[in-house]
Amino acid sequence: MPVPDELVPIAVVTRPHGLRGEVRARLHNPGSVALSDVERVVLRTATDEREVRLVRAGPAPGGGLLLVLEGVATREGAEALRGAELCVPRAALPHPGAGEWYHLDLVGLEVRSEDGARVGTVDAVQPYPSVDCLVVRGDDGVREVPMLDRWVLAVDAAGGHVTVGDLSDLPVQGREPEP
Repeated sequence: MPVPDELVPIAVVTRPHGLRGEVRARLHNPGSVALSDVERVVLRTATDEREVRLVRAGPAPGGGLLLVLEGVATREGAEALRGAELCVPRAALPHPGAGEWYHLDLVGLEVRSEDGARVGTVDAVQPYPSVDCLVVRGDDGVREVPMLDRWVLAVDAAGGHVTVGDLSDLPVQGREPEP
């Protein structure tokens, strides 16, 4: 079961905007309005995690978001945040409806073929501009499975598994089997 104070990544800082510390960000779910309802976010980098006040969030020219974060007042400060995840506690997000889930809920799920054979485990969900992919680690290696009807047939987050179709047309990377 999800933990209410568990942090959920909802966006990533893509680049600075202007000279006064504004940043551009890309939402993992472009239709999300989650940042309009929160006052504080957690900035997560590979080496740091810190909570900051979200001063302003709005649409950016050309798409994405334009954010003003407390304590970020220069272009250099904004540049230092490039690639940082913006996270919020799960409790600040709406409960997913029927047939919906957060990417975080998919990590660790067992991946099965249509006939029920074990394919592997979801290691991560990799967001791309065109489609999100499940990063699936199996006995034959790691593959990215696009979250499209052709490959992902069903998701049962509560039941702990994802059902996939034929993956033979997807490349296998790094033949590191599951531990």
